[in-house]
Amino acid sequence: MKSKLKEAKRFGFIVCITRADIDEGRDLGEVVAVGKKWFLVRIIGDHIRYDGFSLMRVDDVTRLDAPHRYADFVRRALELRGEQPPPAPEVDLKNTESALRSACEAARLVSLHWEELAPDECAIGRIVESHGKEFSFREVNPSARWNRDLAEHPFKILTRIDFLSGYEEALAEVLHDLPA
Repeated sequence: MKSKLKEAKRFGFIVCITRADIDEGRDLGEVVAVGKKWFLVRIIGDHIRYDGFSLMRVDDVTRLDAPHRYADFVRRALELRGEQPPPAPEVDLKNTESALRSACEAARLVSLHWEELAPDECAIGRIVESHGKEFSFREVNPSARWNRDLAEHPFKILTRIDFLSGYEEALAEVLHDLPA
């Protein structure tokens, strides 16, 4: 799968990513970086607008349509709407910790997913510190307030890291003036 992801990046394909073993949905986007374990996708949302970035594990991809069968339509719709692809942030794909830290450097908030354990759950916030195979994470609740306590998570449970999407940015804007 890694070679198909690299080819999609090289040719700038709009792709459809399926991770059937852990997620019933599919993601539309453009592959912007590929590492050994993780790859970075510029997400194109359901409303055919750019909507942040996702880091996904290479081994979770069960199907990659590259290019997507409706890529011409999607590209034309983006063009007509004046949508410009946001520049890809610098993300260190060396390992899970470096990928997470890079995402936190690029965005005010990140969404963490552990679909193998809890497919319908995520946590939004920021990494505070790491210690060995685990990290401390300050979470934000749906009311845009910081949780008092830090959550502790092992790096190995992460399956996806989203950042710079409209929802995460909206939470960050409301949080801007609130104390951490």
